[in-house]
Amino acid sequence: MIYHYTDLTAAKSIVENEKIWLTECRYLNDKEEFTMGLLFFKHALESYNGYKNHYPIEFSEKLENSISYLIKSELTSPDAAENLFVASFSNTPDSLSQWRSYGMFMLGFEEDFISTSLIEDEFFAFECFYAMDFLEGLAHANSLLENIIIPRLYSLSKHNNIQIMDYWLRLLIEIYALSFKNKAFESEHEKRLVIACKNDDTIINFRIKGDLLIPYISFDINPCSLMSITVGPIENQYLSVSSLEKFATNITSKIRKAHSKDDYTLYINSSSTPYRKL
Repeated sequence: MIYHYTDLTAAKSIVENEKIWLTECRYLNDKEEFTMGLLFFKHALESYNGYKNHYPIEFSEKLENSISYLIKSELTSPDAAENLFVASFSNTPDSLSQWRSYGMFMLGFEEDFISTSLIEDEFFAFECFYAMDFLEGLAHANSLLENIIIPRLYSLSKHNNIQIMDYWLRLLIEIYALSFKNKAFESEHEKRLVIACKNDDTIINFRIKGDLLIPYISFDINPCSLMSITVGPIENQYLSVSSLEKFATNITSKIRKAHSKDDYTLYINSSSTPYRKL
């Protein structure tokens, strides 16, 4: 199972519309996470040569040039992330830190919540890494390069123009830079879904938060993968559970009919965390 903490308005919208919003990464709560990840990758690229003798000569030579280009570029600029959209989930249920930070309602999904209409190259899902120190972060960046980024880049090069490798390498590094988080957030045990969009992509929408317009995109979920809604430690928890049970009965009926899933049930639970906001 995987969990999404939010407020009641968003929880109701997700369930009824079968969509989750992904927010542009510059507007997330950890202001340094993206630049921190890029810094680790910049240092990793300066010493990385694991691709040599493992890939065809043409690919290796172009990759070497692309790495050299990225090292000299402004790789650590926060503006580089303007096209990356993120949805956050947690591997930990009923977490006090999550209740207090993100909202008093928790949606529980099976791991197949991603819509089958998406293909692998359109989204990236990964666990966040909480670096305890620089060397640990650098080692993780090296591991990502060797085991994920370079192999995926090689796969892309077989189906795309190898001359645009600079673009693909930078994009993959920017995406996986979002897997790094400050150790202060370790209790979140976060898993992220990331989608890249062009600036003029018509799927980008905007919502208002204070004096800001926050860019976001909506993402179709598999409704049959939503298994539960848990009410956090709120003052009127019993009443909230009662009304949500009526709501869940309605949603369960709709999903059973729409998807021919007679065994589907949306469950409503209550948090056992003894927290009271004074």
